[in-house]
Amino acid sequence: SQGKSKALLILISGSGWQDRNETIFGHKPFKVMADYFTRNGYAVYRYDDFPKGEFAKSTTLDFADAVFLIVNFFKNDKRFQDCPVGLIGHSEGGLITFIAASQDKRIDFIISLAGVGEHISQTLLYQMEAITRANGELSEAEVAESVEISSHLYSILEKSKSKEKALKECGDYYDAYTRNMPQEVKERIGVSTGKKIAMMQTLGSPWFYTLFHLYPKQYLKKVKCPVYALNGEKDLQVNYISNLGGIQKYLAKNKNLKIESFPGLNHLFQECETGLPEEYGKIEQTISPLVLERMLNWMNEIVK
Repeated sequence: SQGKSKALLILISGSGWQDRNETIFGHKPFKVMADYFTRNGYAVYRYDDFPKGEFAKSTTLDFADAVFLIVNFFKNDKRFQDCPVGLIGHSEGGLITFIAASQDKRIDFIISLAGVGEHISQTLLYQMEAITRANGELSEAEVAESVEISSHLYSILEKSKSKEKALKECGDYYDAYTRNMPQEVKERIGVSTGKKIAMMQTLGSPWFYTLFHLYPKQYLKKVKCPVYALNGEKDLQVNYISNLGGIQKYLAKNKNLKIESFPGLNHLFQECETGLPEEYGKIEQTISPLVLERMLNWMNEIVK
């Protein structure tokens, strides 16, 4: 029965360790997707991320390599040799679909769910500013202060030729910037020795450092297969305007591109009030039925 599927869909999760259901705040969006698409004639493959020890040493490029291995596996299975292959990636997974499709012509179409179409520094600064402002806990001046610190650290990281040099420069800048900051401000924006240690560990992780040296446009320009890119307009993690705009710009020569934003939906494509991450687990809905329907309709047009 699998061999008669309309297409094989490979689901690719977002950043941070994820299981095959992309379990988050009690929701299992990939399980819901897999069930929906299977009922509508598609074969769906979802998978746990690398074991956590290996995952900690891995980068976005390693995750793309995993997709190539999965495609190889199914293309060597007689049931799937003539079956179209589609990638559906969420958040960082969207970027991984672009990387994979730019290098592997066996991928027939991709769907990017809140995928990144701009440099990661822009997305992280947007996240920080949008979420901090929506929380309402800091003044505008304190939001600006936090953004300025991070912006400078990200710039150091992106321009650096070696991780060691980047980390030393980041540490020196952080110390100099915060040295004369009033204690009350330090407490409000979270300046502390513990915060610095955690920050330096993040900045120096293989995944984070590599991400700062990846440019989505380099991959997007090479993607020839059909692409459907979606974003929620209340997404406070991936800005729908700049990221969908980037995808549209860099895929300008792609003959089969659909870009769509959804009012009232957050980063998980739930119908929401604020878009804040703290709201994800309080919402009963796992993913908007409208989004599932639009994805299905688009795929049915592509593979008919």
